[in-house]
Order: sequence, then structure tokens, then C-alpha cells
Amino acid sequence: MGFSTQITIILTASETTSPIIPIAGFSHGAIRLPSTATATSLTFWVSEDGLPTTFSQAYDAFGVAISLTVAASRGERLPTDLFVHRFLRIKADAVPASGAEVQIALGD
Repeated sequence: MGFSTQITIILTASETTSPIIPIAGFSHGAIRLPSTATATSLTFWVSEDGLPTTFSQAYDAFGVAISLTVAASRGERLPTDLFVHRFLRIKADAVPASGAEVQIALGD
């Protein structure tokens, strides 16, 4: 279960939601927040066509909203239920004023 694609996204204090991330064709992923990160929770928004107006909150197979508890300088696996969708946006509950450079790895 290796990773074939690395993506860096920038979250800012004024924009706590990531740009659109294409995840079609990938089966797993991981995320790592920088040492300056202040977020403790991430929520996930998904879309099938990638249009900014069509994203909705992601839910797992049991109908529970998908979220992830995170911490600075720590890597976490992305929930596999996300990978049934084609496009992803990630929303952090907090971002430092200086912003946060978040690393995402995707694998197929």
C-alpha cells in the first residue's frame, strides 16, 4: 500500500477549506499537518463532478459524517470511505494566521 502521488495544499486563516483535490482512481491516502498547525479536527466534503457548488459533507457507509482528529506534526490515514468519490475538499477547524502547508499522499 504505497503512495504514488504527493500533493501540497495551503490552508489559510481566511480559507480553511482546501482547494479541490481529484481522488478518482485512488484507493487510499494519508495526510500530515505541519508543526505550526492548530487544527484538531478535519471534515471532508465530496463531489462527483468537481464543481465548487456541488460539494456535500462526506458520510461513511453507516451514515456518520466523516471527520478525523489531527495534531501538528502527525500523519494520519485518510478514511477509506472517501475514495468512492471523485473529488475531495478538506476543511480544518482552525488554521494559524500564518497559514498551514498540508501534505497529502494518495495511492492506488
